[in-house]
Amino acid sequence: MLWARQNLNTAPDGSVFLADVLTHASGRQGRTWSVQQGQLLVTLLLKPSMLGTIHTEDLSIRLNQLTMAISLG
Repeated sequence: MLWARQNLNTAPDGSVFLADVLTHASGRQGRTWSVQQGQLLVTLLLKPSMLGTIHTEDLSIRLNQLTMAISLG
């Protein structure tokens, strides 16, 4: 995931980054989590052109909905 962060500006919209090992985790609002052996970690990079027109609060709600939808899938 560090590679994803380091290449944020050059990676295209829709890029998917996968990891099977997590050595350092930092979530939103200081939350932490643990990863069990065999779990797959996924980062999906979205760079929508309309992003500048969405209010921060609305974006947070949409991201939470997307996270829940993916985890249920």
